[in-house]
Amino acid sequence: MISPSAALRWLIRAHAGLLLSSAGATPQVVFLDRTDLLETSDVRSGIAMGVADMNGDGRDDIVRLHEGRGLRIEYQGAPGAAFGTLVHGNVSLTRQWSLSIADADHNGYRDLFLGGAYDGARVLFADSTGSSFAPTVLPGPPLFVKGSQFVDINADGWLDLFVGHGEADSHLYRNTGGGGFEFDPEWIGAPTDPSSDGSGYRASVFTDYDGDGDVDLHVSKGRDGVASPDDSRRINQLFRNDGQAWTEVGEVAGVALGEQSWAAEFGDLDGDGDMDAFVLNEMDASSLLRNNGDGTFTDVTRLSGLAGELGFFGVQAAFRDFDNDGHLDLLVSGEEHRLFLGDGALGFTRVAAPFPGPSVSSFALGDLNGDGFVDVYAGYAGLVNLPSSEPDRLFFNVANGNDWLQVSLVGTTSDLGGVGARIEVRNDGALQVREVRAGEGFGGSHSPVQSFGLGAADSVDRVRVLWPSGAIDELWNVDVNQRLEIVEGATGVRDVAVALIGLEFNDAEESEGGEVWLRNRDLELVEDGLRGDQIVGLRYALDVPPGATVVDAWVQFTAEGRDFDEAQLFIAAEATDDAAGIESLDMNLSLRPRTTSVVPWSPVSWTEIGRRSSAERTPSLRSVIQELADRDGWNEGNHALLLITGTGRRSAYASDDGLSVLASGVNINPNAPTLHVLYTDHQVTVSAVRGPQSDGEERESGYVTLTSFDLELVDDGSNLGQTVALHFEDVAVPRGARIERAYIQFTADEVGLGSCLLSVSAEASGHPAPLEAVDGNFTSRTRTAASVPWPVLPWEQVGDATFAQRTPDLRPIVQELVNRVDWGSGSDTVFLISGTGTRTAESFEGGAASSPKLIIEFSTRPGNVPPTADAGGDIVFGGSSTGGASPTSRRTPEVPEGPSRSECSRPASVD
Repeated sequence: MISPSAALRWLIRAHAGLLLSSAGATPQVVFLDRTDLLETSDVRSGIAMGVADMNGDGRDDIVRLHEGRGLRIEYQGAPGAAFGTLVHGNVSLTRQWSLSIADADHNGYRDLFLGGAYDGARVLFADSTGSSFAPTVLPGPPLFVKGSQFVDINADGWLDLFVGHGEADSHLYRNTGGGGFEFDPEWIGAPTDPSSDGSGYRASVFTDYDGDGDVDLHVSKGRDGVASPDDSRRINQLFRNDGQAWTEVGEVAGVALGEQSWAAEFGDLDGDGDMDAFVLNEMDASSLLRNNGDGTFTDVTRLSGLAGELGFFGVQAAFRDFDNDGHLDLLVSGEEHRLFLGDGALGFTRVAAPFPGPSVSSFALGDLNGDGFVDVYAGYAGLVNLPSSEPDRLFFNVANGNDWLQVSLVGTTSDLGGVGARIEVRNDGALQVREVRAGEGFGGSHSPVQSFGLGAADSVDRVRVLWPSGAIDELWNVDVNQRLEIVEGATGVRDVAVALIGLEFNDAEESEGGEVWLRNRDLELVEDGLRGDQIVGLRYALDVPPGATVVDAWVQFTAEGRDFDEAQLFIAAEATDDAAGIESLDMNLSLRPRTTSVVPWSPVSWTEIGRRSSAERTPSLRSVIQELADRDGWNEGNHALLLITGTGRRSAYASDDGLSVLASGVNINPNAPTLHVLYTDHQVTVSAVRGPQSDGEERESGYVTLTSFDLELVDDGSNLGQTVALHFEDVAVPRGARIERAYIQFTADEVGLGSCLLSVSAEASGHPAPLEAVDGNFTSRTRTAASVPWPVLPWEQVGDATFAQRTPDLRPIVQELVNRVDWGSGSDTVFLISGTGTRTAESFEGGAASSPKLIIEFSTRPGNVPPTADAGGDIVFGGSSTGGASPTSRRTPEVPEGPSRSECSRPASVD
């Protein structure tokens, strides 16, 4: 078995300059009108429209409402092919003002929320084939729907529903499981100060603006006939969710604007991990707000290039990276439309005339031709939702050569579509963040597939998913220009969150003079008056096994005071296998040896007592904890003592702050400093074809050759339908291990662009015989019951060993092998490949370094248990289907177990 570090060295290609930037690529945005691909070009939608995969085939589809009432779904087919159409008929007698899309009943197909002016807000549940919908009118008082979002308020895995009411209090519906909804007027509450009739809602967005892991709510407000900007009916609101309750904090946060807003959009514009905001107003100047990272926002409109560019009636706005340069851009629509390219530093440049034709008043976004670039479905309703004589248009975003990555999520404990998850993509130190939403802003719903532009990057260092359940998944060394599907829990990352043990002796302060203080109600990090610049110690018991790969680690503090001055802190740990308890002896902290790894921390201002958010969180302590886990004497349950030094002051609650409660000796004080450690115990083994008798080709006649300098997969000139065999020796996977991922990596020996469809299986044996140059030697072998189809992508360059030259996940095959009674660690295996078409790969004879390699990631823990599914209601809108793609072209609707479609292995250790 190759060590994790060796596997890492093999898996990472040593290319220079893997930059998350547009270096070497020309940033540009050009849109091409391809409305001709739709069955009819005379659909005139209102403001409500959406993009999502409606038939489960992995492609974004279009949901539109002719004249705001007639539901049609346009199914994307192959690139460049016409869309298929499913016509459902009118959903209401009045125009619909809002559409949100998500799988609310867990039957594997997305459902629709639709609402208009007092016509009965309703959810249309997709049936078990996705080809018809059953409407359910929601309970509660009637309302004028202006906006809506599916969101998991209570993190139970079932999507709840927030519906904005333009003329009174908005409604929140609790999902009771299986798609049933009950009206709950008190769940969030939307108080105004001063009090009012609750009207003025125009749009909303759920976002985690303070980075505490709990989704918050921003409401855009405006009211016709209300002139005063101080009237609460037109003052935007921000509801902070601390996991226990919702509190309106708009004024404190600096977002209580009263300029008659129609929408707001949140996204990380400057790569600091915090969600910045754009607020779109009816006529007055719109606002760009920088998230300061401390729960407040600063208006940077004048510095952004947007000032003076948005003096028109705007109703929709969205951040997306349209040119795939790694920076979010801004699209605005309404009375006019504008597209601004972002520079990654809160600056924007306007694109002249991005769309041919009249001004776009509404839009829905997604990849509608499968090329990795965000496309636009545009509507032209009169302001705000009036019938229009101008038909909708479909605009394809013309690829410009920049690289990209798309991420699609499959939840197992969280929502099935990953709604509420946060996705982070990091490369060469640069960070991009996306949040998965189901409905946002005013009117429409965009694709839940998250797109990341990468400029000229050859690969991505890390993809991290933070799920609403608290689970975390990570993938490393991810190939570009692919859609990645990540299953919750697939990567084996575990989150260990530990509080200090007991109420004393596990956090302490040591003054400059060496005196140690054990019983503290607060911790001064680190300046404390006459005590000078202290050393602060925090001792934890860690359930991290020896040799585990630490993915991330941090300490979460709670602010005990307001501190605004600059501070520079440094965090290390005691360099020992098991840290002894802290004692009230002089210099008990300072005399302890420290780890080689030290993490600097320049905390932002702490502005609110009791706040426990990203501002009060340390940077990653991964390197410090990894150094401890790699020690020869480290064992699961050993103690780690963190040591904090530096200058400046941040005052945090200690473990003994008067709120502590002991349970079995463990401090469960909610304000205590908590150490989070993410780790995985997955192991990676890499087996290479080792010799000239370990790969070969068998012709259809049965003739076997083992000496070729390449491998024809599988047609070789007139020799059609060959079988290729690969013998891998000493596969170091124990019997019964859980296979997390497996694939074979080839290297291209020739360019191959034609159609090629292969099938991969293995010999059903734990001790296969060596390959021999004997007729029929390959095809006479008994094959595994499991096989994996491989529709091979084009091989465009000789020497490539990328995602295109990699098989799909072979987990079913390898799992069948390691479950055999004759399997043991070190067993050999023979893989067999057949099919049609041609791709030419390097063989062992062509170069040992480029020969095929089998990569297996495995663990020994049990698998995930998928939740049950409910098909929903039984009242059906009839529909007719025409065209190419169809509503029933879906894969079997199921919740995948484990990591069956996670597309990249996660090497063991990368800084």
